[in-house]
Formats: sequence, structure tokens, C-alpha cells
Amino acid sequence: MTNSEDLQRDTTAALGDVERLRRELLEFSELRPLEPALRDLRTPLADDLNEFRNRVAQLLDRIYQLLREIRSSEVGRAKEGLAFSLSTLANELNAQLEWLRGILEHIENMIQDSIETIPEWFVRQVTNPVRAALNKLKAYLTPLLKRFLSKIWQIISNLLTPKEWKLQGKVSTGILGLADVGIEITFGP
Repeated sequence: MTNSEDLQRDTTAALGDVERLRRELLEFSELRPLEPALRDLRTPLADDLNEFRNRVAQLLDRIYQLLREIRSSEVGRAKEGLAFSLSTLANELNAQLEWLRGILEHIENMIQDSIETIPEWFVRQVTNPVRAALNKLKAYLTPLLKRFLSKIWQIISNLLTPKEWKLQGKVSTGILGLADVGIEITFGP
């Protein structure tokens, strides 16, 4: 297979993943019972959930547009900018999922830490949906996003030529002796 064929295959697969992510993240049924309960409690966390949906919708729309543009144009220098934009947007999507995890964990901690001060109706209404949402996030959505991000990196590797590689790291002398390794890639013509 040529570089162009690989790019077409990877881009088509990534477009399918964008649609799957859109469906799963925007129709996140486990979040539906949370927003009204959070609004009734008069906490800004309801607005945070709404903002999450809006940001994710915008990011997925832009990622979808970039992938279609990449798929429909010829491989060349003009695509380098698209590759960097795609990488930035994909990383922002990952950050939004982490932000959602933080919101859900905050709600879970709020319930556990303030069980006496939070109304009982709120605890009953929110506990199971928060747990279900966290489970779905950890067991399904995060792995789905990671697979999507790996496809994005395949696309980027087909668009850009590495100019320089740097490997850096250190080995710990602690009990586990774990290594701290990083890689830096510089792209260029």
C-alpha cells in the first residue's frame, strides 16, 4: 500500500470513530438525570455538564471537517498545517474527557463527604447515575478515545516527515526502579 492509500484508509476509519464518539459523548444517557438534579441543588456543575457537551460538539465538528479535508486533498505541504490542527483538537478532546471525569469524581466526592448536609433526594437521584457515568467513561469511552487518538497519530505520521528524534530519560533508583522516558519529535520538510 502506498502512503496515500494508508492515509485514505486511516482517515476513513477515523471519520467512523468521530461519528461513534459523537453518538456516545453527546447522547451520554448516564448524564441525563444529573443535570436537572444539579440545577435543583443550585450548583454550577449543571452548567459544566452543558458546557462539556457544547465543547465536545464543536471539537468533533472541527475534527470531522479536518479529516474530510485531509481525505479529499492530495498529500503535500499544505496538509502539514492540517496535521498540527488535528493533533491539537484531538488533544483538546482528550482534555475535555478528563474534565468530565473530574466533574463526575467531584460530584461523587461531594455526595460521600457531605452525606449529612446534602438533601436525601439529591443523593438518591444522583448516586447511581454518577457511578454509571464514571464506569462508562473508564470502561468504554476512554478506550474508544485512545483508539481514535492512535488513528490520528497514524494520519499525522502519513502527513509529516520526522526531521529529528530525541530520546531522553532517567532511571530511578527507588524500590521499583522505574524509568522516566520521553521522546521528542521535530517535523520538517
